Amino acid sequence: GIGGVDGGMIGAFTAFGVDVELSIVAVLAYRAFAFWLPTLPGAVAYLQLRRTVQRWNAEPTGRLREASEPA
Repeated sequence: GIGGVDGGMIGAFTAFGVDVELSIVAVLAYRAFAFWLPTLPGAVAYLQLRRTVQRWNAEPTGRLREASEPA
């Protein structure tokens, strides 16, 4: 899990001579960027997708309505 990976990274940095305090800060900063940075473009993509689906549903001959109607 996340705690094990973080502990391993801190241990590895420390084994290579980095101070423990600096290792902790580096790992926490890495986790913050690795987790939170992808949420920004993901949120933008989600909002755009919602807008696109709403537009499709508003069209009288939308692709989604045609596909869901019985033949």
